[in-house]
Amino acid sequence: QPPAQAGSGGGGGCSCALPRACTSAVLQVDGRFQFLWGIYRAHSRSEDEIVFPALESKKALRNVSHAYTLDHQQEEQLFVDLNDLITQLKQSPNVAAARRLTLDVRRSCAAVRASLETHVRSEESELWPLFSEHFSVEEQQYLVGVIIGRTGAQVLQTLLPWISESFTDDEKEAMMDSIRSVARNTMFDQWLGAVQVQKRASSLGAAGPSAEGSPKEAAQPPECGGSDHAAGSKGAAGRGAAAAGAAAPPPSGSSQCGGGGKGGKGGGDQ
Repeated sequence: QPPAQAGSGGGGGCSCALPRACTSAVLQVDGRFQFLWGIYRAHSRSEDEIVFPALESKKALRNVSHAYTLDHQQEEQLFVDLNDLITQLKQSPNVAAARRLTLDVRRSCAAVRASLETHVRSEESELWPLFSEHFSVEEQQYLVGVIIGRTGAQVLQTLLPWISESFTDDEKEAMMDSIRSVARNTMFDQWLGAVQVQKRASSLGAAGPSAEGSPKEAAQPPECGGSDHAAGSKGAAGRGAAAAGAAAPPPSGSSQCGGGGKGGKGGGDQ
């Protein structure tokens, strides 16, 4: 599951007149939704501003991405509608109203899930193969470097551990190798190495700072973005930077607040 940051969204805290358990569940749903929406925006922005213009620059690929741009506009509206429903749920005057709104949220989650799953499947089968066919390795490396550089270290710091949970050990290693090759000889590369050392130390039950930097130091991402990061390799890094947001699961509801279960699950593991 994505991080459950209660009340982290634009709607603030919960002002509903509900039992404490329900209030907590609503805030958890809101936190997960805001996380997903942020990752989706990073994903769609990377495609609209970097990936799609690159495709359109090839004569053989003119107008190939137009339908996906329209998808982004429609999906953004689905997110806006879901955000409005969650805001109403947070302001529910009573349990009966919360039950009704929970059902509306579940339906809206299902719509978001269906749209994103269709969108991602289409990209995987139609768009990604075009890069192998029409772009050199160097061109692919440049595009992935720009995507990672513009995504920002704070987003990557949250995104990478979460998305890698569904990977095998070999896939995780391939993804990290690709990202580090993109960021070679930059401050981001040094920070990423320190984070990996810290994670290994934590998994072994080590306490205190590691030989290559303290946990506190490793947890501070460098400023990311700009030409420093505009070189590297595609592979798992490109897919993580450009497509991970759309594979994220929508937030889950709570049966304690009515509605009898969870909202729609996304493509990733819960």
